[in-house]
Amino acid sequence: MSVRFSVLGPVEVRATGRRLPTMAPRHRAVLAYLLLHAGTVISAERLIGAMWGQTPPDSARAQIHAAVAAIRRMLRAAGAAQALVTRAGGYVILPQPGQLDLQEFTRQVAAAQAQADAGDRQAAAAQLRATLTLWGGQPLADVNAAYVPDARQRLEGRRLTALERLADLELSLGRHEDLIDGLSALVTEYPLRERLSSQLMMALHGAGRQADALSVARAFRAALAEEQGLDPSRGFAALEQAILRDDPGLGYPPAPAAGRPAAGQEPPAGTAPRDAGQGEHHGEPISCPTTPRTLPAAPPNSANSHRPSMAAAGP
Repeated sequence: MSVRFSVLGPVEVRATGRRLPTMAPRHRAVLAYLLLHAGTVISAERLIGAMWGQTPPDSARAQIHAAVAAIRRMLRAAGAAQALVTRAGGYVILPQPGQLDLQEFTRQVAAAQAQADAGDRQAAAAQLRATLTLWGGQPLADVNAAYVPDARQRLEGRRLTALERLADLELSLGRHEDLIDGLSALVTEYPLRERLSSQLMMALHGAGRQADALSVARAFRAALAEEQGLDPSRGFAALEQAILRDDPGLGYPPAPAAGRPAAGQEPPAGTAPRDAGQGEHHGEPISCPTTPRTLPAAPPNSANSHRPSMAAAGP
């Protein structure tokens, strides 16, 4: 029987395409934590800390054992009893290739990176768009436990990084005008993220909207100064000046694999500067849904689903 696990949206288990009955909230939270750490042995003590933090109830250990037993019964009914294993020191869940959406996301993102590294930006962009269809909404959408806020933020950060890297590819392919609506929505939601503002500036400038691009730069400067008392990076300032001059040589070469220039080098005008006030991005590039030449829409029920649609598209 074919089993699939989902954490990039509501936490679900499906067998041969059919969603299995909803688990009790605590059981679902334990399963989600094991899936987030698939392949790693998780002790009962670690599960207790993940579920309740520093103030577990007296019944915590019994609740963990009950949750594991319930998960085993569900997996047995789905024909995947071997997926959850007891090892010395705890429990480990071992999805097969293609069974866990988070692992599949990671694999497909790596495939897109390989295509980009090989110089096939068209294929890399298409792969990234397809990969984000794995997101079915806000990650861990129906889970409530102590570990969830941080885990959800990390997962959403990976999706956002993917959108930024897709925008890098699309800009390098000259698809400026198609990106404007999607990037505008993201900048509204993340006004302190320098990379997004830089990409929107490039898209607007490439579409012949110099004044609007400079307006985005002013808004970012004002927000950064008000919220964090900081100035943008030198790369951002160089991009702003190039747009101010309407530099005819302003282009958008493909971003390096790591997403930033080599050590000791300044990013040239027209490349995506680092994120000010938001930290550096690490890890693989990420992706986006359906319609080519655009950024994808936020997944249903996500935190930013109230934003304007970025494209006809489908953690």
